[in-house]
Amino acid sequence: MTLRDKLFRWRDPYDLAGTEDLFAAAMAENAALQAVGCPDYRRILALRGLEDLTGVSPAALPPIPTLYFKRHALRSMPENRLLIRAATSGTGGVKSRCIPFEEEHISDVCACCGKPAKHMLYWGRQY
Repeated sequence: MTLRDKLFRWRDPYDLAGTEDLFAAAMAENAALQAVGCPDYRRILALRGLEDLTGVSPAALPPIPTLYFKRHALRSMPENRLLIRAATSGTGGVKSRCIPFEEEHISDVCACCGKPAKHMLYWGRQY
C-alpha cells in the first residue's frame, strides 16, 4: 500500500496533527513517482538539487506555475493511457461568448494572454 493510500484511508480527514508526517512522506513519494515517469519534472527537480526525494519536505518541492502547463505537456505517462484530461482556460471560469459583427478597437493586445488581439469579443460567466 502506498503512503498516499494510507493517507486517503485515514479515519479522520481533519486529523491534521496525526497526518502531518504521513502527508509529507506521501508528497515525497508522489513527487518521486512523477520524476521517474516525467523527464521534464525530473529536470525541474534536478535544477533545485532535488535528485533524491527521500524525506524531502513538501515546502522544498518547487511550485510549477499554471502557465507552464499551458505551454508544456508535463506527463508521467503516455497520453493514450490517461483516463481523464482536465484542462483550464486560465480565465477563472470566464468564457468568450461572442464576437460582434461590428467590432470597435479597444486594445492591440488580448486582455487575457497579452498576445496581439485579432478580434473584439464579449466575455461572460456561465451560471
